[in-house]
Amino acid sequence: MITIAIPTNEGRLHGHFGGCREFTLVQVDPEKRKIISIRPVTPPPHAPGVFPRWLREQGASRSEEHTSELQSLRH
Repeated sequence: MITIAIPTNEGRLHGHFGGCREFTLVQVDPEKRKIISIRPVTPPPHAPGVFPRWLREQGASRSEEHTSELQSLRH
């Protein structure tokens, strides 16, 4: 399983990682090419380095751990 963290505001993609009001965590199964769950979460107050650590605690995958699996989802 891979959990992708997407910066969002009110359910819409937000272009600034540090300025978003929430993240939407999307859990996918790359082998089955299927979305398992979608869950909005409210982050703690923004400060340098806080969001990446907090997202890992929420189960978000690091992109470099799953680059090839994520690329396979595009096809």
